[in-house]
Amino acid sequence: MADSMGARVWVHQLNRQSKSGHSVRKLIHLVDEGSLLVRAFRSIVLLVGTVDILQIYDKLFFVTPAQVAERIIQLLVKIHQLNPDASVGVSNILPMSSGKYSGKRLSDINAFIVEVNSCLKTLLLKYRFVQLINSHKCFICNSSPKVDLFDHTGYHLSGAGARILSMRFKHFLGTH
Repeated sequence: MADSMGARVWVHQLNRQSKSGHSVRKLIHLVDEGSLLVRAFRSIVLLVGTVDILQIYDKLFFVTPAQVAERIIQLLVKIHQLNPDASVGVSNILPMSSGKYSGKRLSDINAFIVEVNSCLKTLLLKYRFVQLINSHKCFICNSSPKVDLFDHTGYHLSGAGARILSMRFKHFLGTH
């Protein structure tokens, strides 16, 4: 289950439910109403949070890094309640590269993402049913995003970035 970041991620026999432009709050609503199916799967991988970050920096609303992480936890808990036997993984939020944002604003966004990921990692310690898929580290070098892993938008993945993320998910799913 992903926002638009997951559209290019491909894993054999993975039923991808990518919802472009959907915040975590909206995904929770879709799970509640049954539009996103979670009961039928043995494994569920989440790649979410990018839309939330973009909305924050486009001044659509203000939340703290902890609040973003808590919303992701709410989604994970909801999924677990509906499918307690599923193996659940969540990727931390990937950095953003130059594209829509640049300079100090881009640095601020990526610092915010690091804070969200730190909060998420801490909060996940209480939830044994979910595994953190630490993908963020694959997309940075010397604290800067690897530009070639992102497309012109700076937040969607290039083919090379999608391949790396696909491998991270395959590792979690055990389908190397």
